[in-house]
Amino acid sequence: MYFGKQIYPFRLTYNKVGALTRLKERLNYYNITDFKSVKDILNFKKSYNRLRNEIIAAHQDIIESEKKALSEDVPKLELELEEMKSLTSKRFM
Repeated sequence: MYFGKQIYPFRLTYNKVGALTRLKERLNYYNITDFKSVKDILNFKKSYNRLRNEIIAAHQDIIESEKKALSEDVPKLELELEEMKSLTSKRFM
């Protein structure tokens, strides 16, 4: 059969079982066990961008809260350090 430029239009679907078996092997190799079916993989593919953005947003929130906590802790630590320095210098005088 000839459809446009492609002489063998069904070659893309040749050996579906082998391709799926290979995909499953690769996922198992990388310890990715979340997918139990092709439907799971297709659903993940559809929602990948949304999930990626959610993960990035969550980590940005975590980073911002850590930055805030550090900005509050640094002045306190500097004060403690100065107090320790003064106590140490008083001991040796």
